[in-house]
Amino acid sequence: MTISGKLSSKQWVALAGGFAVLALLVMMWRWGGTVEDSQAYFDTAR
Repeated sequence: MTISGKLSSKQWVALAGGFAVLALLVMMWRWGGTVEDSQAYFDTAR
């Protein structure tokens, strides 16, 4: 099963962009998306 043979380069870019946006949204939802929250998490992890 070759999926790569059926997707054009434009579709690959859209797929990668979709994953990037999804990852960013999950990160912002999970960690609050603010520098202060990230710094507080980093401080507690040290």
